[in-house]
Amino acid sequence: MQMIGCFLSHLLWLKVKMSLVGIGFLSCIHQFVTDRHGLTIISDRHPGIIQAVRQSTMESGVAHRFCIRHLRDNFKKTYKNVNLVELMYRASQRTMISEFEETMRRIEFMNPEAWGRLNRVRKEQWTLCHDGGRRWGAMTTNKSECMNNVLKGARGLPITALIQQTFYRVNDFFVARRESGQMTTSSFMPRLNAKLMDSERECQQMRILWYSLERFGVHDRWNNPYDVELKEIASCECNVPKLYHHPCSHVMVACMAIRVSYKDYVSKWYTTESYCLTYVPEFLPVRQKGFCPPMNLTLQPPDERRKKGRPRNTRRRMAMDERADHFWF
Repeated sequence: MQMIGCFLSHLLWLKVKMSLVGIGFLSCIHQFVTDRHGLTIISDRHPGIIQAVRQSTMESGVAHRFCIRHLRDNFKKTYKNVNLVELMYRASQRTMISEFEETMRRIEFMNPEAWGRLNRVRKEQWTLCHDGGRRWGAMTTNKSECMNNVLKGARGLPITALIQQTFYRVNDFFVARRESGQMTTSSFMPRLNAKLMDSERECQQMRILWYSLERFGVHDRWNNPYDVELKEIASCECNVPKLYHHPCSHVMVACMAIRVSYKDYVSKWYTTESYCLTYVPEFLPVRQKGFCPPMNLTLQPPDERRKKGRPRNTRRRMAMDERADHFWF
């Protein structure tokens, strides 16, 4: 069954652990997952993943970004200063380049070595303000990590039970979200609606200056000026419309001034319709063995005999694994 991606359109969350498997997996994305172009891969800085992305046969338009949570955990292991780690995280979340540069200057003042280490990483791979809108505001791999909780109880089961457990739990996952989308009556899903309502409340404390029918100067409650343009695509100096693909409060004020609906500047991938289309594919019931067509397969024994004792776990545990241990299905 062909799954037509996530409602965030061009964003794809991947967690690949072996370079050879990763290369094969990446090359099959357009064949089995989605035919959309301009995909973005978010991962940790595992050498195997980086190698897989570089050697993949996908088109050059694919962007590779790093998970800021993994990056912060690795940064924390080297630099034990809590304030320095917090500044590093703030720098990654800045939407304006001027604010990012100011935060980096503070990092350089506190620890020049840490500042140099961060500068060796390409800025578009770990900072939001240099991203160009490819992340859609997603700075971590939480979208894929959440599936770990769905499938956590399947680990360690016999292969047949593992497949059954995975099948039924993913089916339940799709059914629940399909029903949630069908019950939503608004144009957008509740999470985005809440963000837009918050931005609307901020509009009440702003003032606007007209420069033309397409260009405005908006001052927030702290009297900070922002240059806003309302063309086919809305733009603002805060960079929120470009990075998140939905209007900021400054764009909303300009839309209200000329009596234009700000919803026209929300990407179609945020709509309830797009969310519902994500979960349209249905899983088919598993038929009894007697009703399945015969298959001419010969099972071959493994090439190597398994060693005695419990297999050694080679996974490197990080802070993201600690909370997951409390969820067991």
